[in-house]
Amino acid sequence: MTDASASGERAVNGGMSAFLLRRYASEARVKPEVNFLRDGALDSLLSGKVEVVAAMAGDSLDIPGILVSRQFGDSLVWVVRSDNPAGLLALNAWLTDLTPDYAHLKKDYLRSRRTGWQISPFDEHIKKYAAEFGWDWRLVSAVIRHESRFRIDAVSPRGAIGLMQILPYRYSAEQLSNPEFNIRAGAEHLSRMRKMFKPYSADAEQNVKFTLAAYNCGEGRVLQCIRFAESIGVDARNWDTIAVRAIPRMRTFSGKQTIPYVDSILRTYHRYQLRYPD
Repeated sequence: MTDASASGERAVNGGMSAFLLRRYASEARVKPEVNFLRDGALDSLLSGKVEVVAAMAGDSLDIPGILVSRQFGDSLVWVVRSDNPAGLLALNAWLTDLTPDYAHLKKDYLRSRRTGWQISPFDEHIKKYAAEFGWDWRLVSAVIRHESRFRIDAVSPRGAIGLMQILPYRYSAEQLSNPEFNIRAGAEHLSRMRKMFKPYSADAEQNVKFTLAAYNCGEGRVLQCIRFAESIGVDARNWDTIAVRAIPRMRTFSGKQTIPYVDSILRTYHRYQLRYPD
């Protein structure tokens, strides 16, 4: 995939199309070049100048030489040349998998346009302390989104406070109500757990997953999962394997909150990676 275009006068979804294309290209491990053309996009496709065209489902697309994807969202379709049926199959399969997230993707995309591609009002603080403790600021932002929806005054039933939902053990409630202090405390806590679980992790990706799991349910509980996995012969250095093969057999921990928590944060992080500069 080397190029793409937004087709026609109604290319109001051009930005969304470009975002989706970049996401698809990222998963296919290729780098797209995106052009926004009001006219002539299909001609560019047929001549081989581009490989994919984003179009509106209502456009006149009943012409020889092209194949049209399934509709995605309200009205978006993608068009490829008829000599690329494998490409169409891959696109349709990917769009089918992505469809359940469409409403959320659209909401975040429109919000980003209004805020100038800013994830939250706290980006400056998040970037500062993510860098200090060696995290990608977009991952920290994803944690905050799932913990508090970026609400400064969020308080959980257990008494966790603020953006990153920190329990007031080491710090006062007044300290944790300060957004900058709360973000620093959360980023530091994530780093402590990352260091703690590094010896237990198969690689850096699994280390992040163990860290996120521990952020949700506590370090002791994750260590308990690791030890249980070891005791039944399950790969204990891989959080994904523990989640599927070990936790369902545990009597003391169901993982019904923690397993979706890790997956949800990583999905949000992936969206942020594709849409916001590092």
